[in-house]
Amino acid sequence: MASYDSTSTRIDASIRSPMTRLTSSCTGSIIDPESHWDTEHPTKCSSTPKLNSLELHLEVESAGISRTHVLVCDENKTVIVGFYTLAPCEVKGSILDDSRARKLPEHPIPACKLGRLAVATEFQKKGLGELLLMDAMSSFLDAAEKVGMIGLFVDAISEKAAGFYEHYGFVHCNDDPLHLFIPIQDIKAALGRD
Repeated sequence: MASYDSTSTRIDASIRSPMTRLTSSCTGSIIDPESHWDTEHPTKCSSTPKLNSLELHLEVESAGISRTHVLVCDENKTVIVGFYTLAPCEVKGSILDDSRARKLPEHPIPACKLGRLAVATEFQKKGLGELLLMDAMSSFLDAAEKVGMIGLFVDAISEKAAGFYEHYGFVHCNDDPLHLFIPIQDIKAALGRD
C-alpha cells in the first residue's frame, strides 16, 4: 500500500512498487485549487473525459455546495493527475441495512457525499485512486469532528467502480446497487483515528 500522511497531504508514492513517482519527472501533492490557481486554471485537465468534468465541479464549488481537492504534479501545478469532490448530504436511515437503520431516527441524517473521484488515464494503475480516497476519508473525518455525520456515501459510476469502493470497506445501500456507504467508525479504524 502507498504511504499517506494525512497531516501534510503529501503523497509518498516511492513505497508502492513498481512506481516510485507519479511519472519519471513528477511527484504529486493534493491542493486546494482556489489557493493555487488565480483566475486562470486548467479546465481541460487530461485526455481522460471524466477528468474534464473538473470544470463543472469547480463551478459548483464556487457556489459553496462542495469542495474539490486536486492532485497535481509538484513540478507543474497545471498538470492535473486526479481529483475528488466532497459535499454535505442528508440520507434516510431506511437506505442502510436493517441493523443500522433500526438505530437511527426517521428524519434525514447528516452525512457526506463523495461526488466524484477520478484519476487521469495516464496515471491510472499506480495507487493514486487509493491515495485520493484516503485523503477524502481524512477530509471527511476532519469535518465530522466539527459537524455530526453518519458516514461517507458515493454513487459509483459502474459496477467496476463499486468494486473499487467495496475493496475499501464501502457497503451497498438498499436503494441502489451503485449507491455505497462507509460508516464513520470504519473510516476512523481504517485511518487509525479511532
